[in-house]
Formats: sequence, structure tokens, C-alpha cells
Amino acid sequence: MAGTTVRPAAPGLGARCETAEEWDELTAALNRWSVLHVVPGEPRQEGAPLPAREVFARLYQSVEPRLHQAAFVLLLTHPHLAIDARLAIDELSGVMPERAKRRYVAAAALQRRAGTGLGSDVRHRTDRERLTSFLDTLGRRLRRPVRFYLVGGSVLIDLGLRGTTLGINCSADADDPSALTDLERPIRVLKNDLDVNVEPASPADFLPTPRSVFGRSRYVGRHGQLDVHYDHLPSLVLAKAARGLEQDLSDAERLISAGEVDWRDVEATWSEVRASPTGWLRYEPDEVEQRLDVLRRRLDITPV
Repeated sequence: MAGTTVRPAAPGLGARCETAEEWDELTAALNRWSVLHVVPGEPRQEGAPLPAREVFARLYQSVEPRLHQAAFVLLLTHPHLAIDARLAIDELSGVMPERAKRRYVAAAALQRRAGTGLGSDVRHRTDRERLTSFLDTLGRRLRRPVRFYLVGGSVLIDLGLRGTTLGINCSADADDPSALTDLERPIRVLKNDLDVNVEPASPADFLPTPRSVFGRSRYVGRHGQLDVHYDHLPSLVLAKAARGLEQDLSDAERLISAGEVDWRDVEATWSEVRASPTGWLRYEPDEVEQRLDVLRRRLDITPV
């Protein structure tokens, strides 16, 4: 009949009797997560999707190749679900973990390529030399002192722990409010002159920020009128863990392994953050705790 979508039959004629039901449940779950290629032409379904961790676990264990491969597409479509994919892999047994890890690693590699090739911003990635040039030039062009806080990947490239980052993430404050007004124009000019991305950011964009961390940023040095700091590094590790992307977890590992952040400070900050009754619009506390557990296992740290 015209206008009717013909669903392909569940594959595997010799499979168990529950295969058809599993196929329908998983393809419906994928549809709700906007993965539509498994059943082309199927209308988008309404309703909340199944939890990502459950979907990944069932896809990894599927005997149907198209469903197993759909885990790869789901991860590429929703990179923020990387931590759910890893947690699902941790629960597998037998030969399944290795097969699932290969797909996870392939998806992570494509995500990294997307940051440097297709899909990346037209501006250059920022390395340490470009960051230093930005700070030096900006500091010379300002008339009043500004406290300038580096955040995220900018911290790691300045420490020599990463080669490049997509852009300079930062925040700023000053004793003279007019100094912040004067800050915006030279940054806009330098973005074009140096061909760099500059975006405001802070660990507080991801998680509650306890009052105790204010004033505990690490001073780096002076560039003209800029007093440059690293934003509170234990909070940065927590924000990286909360995001849970492979690059974020690797960044957190580098900061801890290089001795730039003491894990005890991360745990102490997390205790304060978790006690906050507000600030959880982006992540749930239990969700962050699970992602911290992944980071603890990667660092071979026993929870306190």
C-alpha cells in the first residue's frame, strides 16, 4: 500500500525464537537514538530511548552483525555516550570484550580525525607556540590588568602534555570592570590575526563549583597586562571525567600521571561537588560517579 513502510524481517532464520523480538526492540531503540540506517525508511519513533548503557550492552552481545555494527554508528552519532559504551564493555565476558573494544577504538579514532579534518572549524588548531603568541599579543594590547584563566585543552598544551587543541578555552576577571569590557575587542581581532578559536569556558559549565575552589587557581605568569592562571585543576579533572569522551579521559590521565594534579585533591573536590544540591542540569551525580570509576580503573586507583 502507498505510504506504508515495509520493515525488513529479523535476520537469522535458524536463530533462537526470541531473535525477532530482540531485533524489533533494538532497532526501535536505535531509531529513538537517531540511528536510522538499520531499518531505512522507518519513521522516527516518539518516546524516551532506552538507557545508552543497556543499548550498547545488547548491541555488543547481538548475534546479528548489523546490530553489532550499529554500536559503532551510535557512538559516532553521539560521542558523549563514550562512557556508556566503555561501561557496557566492562560488563561483557568471553570473546565479546575484545570485539567490542575494536569497534570502540575505531570510533574513537574517527572522532579524533573529525577534530583535525572534516567537520573541524576552519581555523587552525592551537599549539603551544600559537597559545604563547596569543597571550603575549593580548597582554600588550590591554590598558588595564586582567586575570586570565586557561581551561581545558589549553592547560594541557601549555604544560606540554598535548600537542594541539581545537582552541583556547578561557575565562577572565578583573578588579576594574572596564578592563573586562576592553578585553573583548582585542580577542576578536586576534582570533582572525592568529587564526585561532577562542571560547569562554569553565569547569563550572559542567558541574557545581564549591566556594572553596575560588582563589585556588595556579598562577602561571605575566604577559603584559595579563596575569595568566590555570583554572582549578582538580575541578578540571572532574569536568573531564564528567564529559567522558576518550580525549577527556586521556587528558585527565595525563594531568594525574604527570603529577600536575594530586588525586586526593580530585576526591576532596568531588566530595564537595557531590554535596551540592544544585548545579546538576547537565549531569546527574551518580552518572559522574560512574565515570569517575572508569577513570579510577584506568589510573589503577582504589576509591576512597
